[in-house]
Amino acid sequence: MRVLFLIVSSHLQPYARIQHHGQEKTWVKSISDFENVSYKYLISDGEIPSRNSQLNELHNMPSTTDSIPASIHKISLATEDTLIINSSLGWESILTNTLTGFLWGLENENNFDFIIRTNVSSYWNIKNTLDLLSTLQGTKLYAGHELNTLGTRFIAGDGIILSRDLVELICSRVSEINSGVIDDVAIGRFFQKFEILPVHVARPIVRTLFDCQSVQLYENRYHQVRCKVERRIFKKTFRLDSLLMKSLHANFRKL
Repeated sequence: MRVLFLIVSSHLQPYARIQHHGQEKTWVKSISDFENVSYKYLISDGEIPSRNSQLNELHNMPSTTDSIPASIHKISLATEDTLIINSSLGWESILTNTLTGFLWGLENENNFDFIIRTNVSSYWNIKNTLDLLSTLQGTKLYAGHELNTLGTRFIAGDGIILSRDLVELICSRVSEINSGVIDDVAIGRFFQKFEILPVHVARPIVRTLFDCQSVQLYENRYHQVRCKVERRIFKKTFRLDSLLMKSLHANFRKL
């Protein structure tokens, strides 16, 4: 079984800081211990103007929104761990970069069985993830933390697990995906047309260092933990994601 992680990131702050000081110091660093696991960060080059510079709560957009066909864009640069994609810095680039990463995976990682699309605010335990995948179906798998809004059952974008055949389906019918809504909803609505239902796999959220000490996180062998936390102190905004990831990583290794 081979797994490819595609991680949505950015050159902008605080995302680059979380990538370098959070993920790359913890779970991403551990990927090298598993010969059947690889990863690529997906980052926009910002060369294409955004359609909409306002990041609205797009999960609440009505289903009647006019469809804007999605597309796959050119890769400006591919490095050992990153794909720089010719796309905007707006919210719509998340879907574009994801689809571009999917096609890159099919063309360059031709022996993968699963793709996991995640983001910089998520911590993954690789061994627990592989153990989880070994218990799930190998085809027509659309799994992760399920949400349900506006008539759409979909997997939250911080951890979308797809079997290879569904990645192939997406890449063969990209224009049928509506890029006018946020990426995880768009993917869920696409699969809904093919009666492919989400498989719910719970993933907890930690918001404090105290949360990271919960023995339940480790006894339940969770594969993923959401770490997106923002605090505002004296009119300054701080992200705690990296601190939480380091605590989780130390505890997973210890326990």
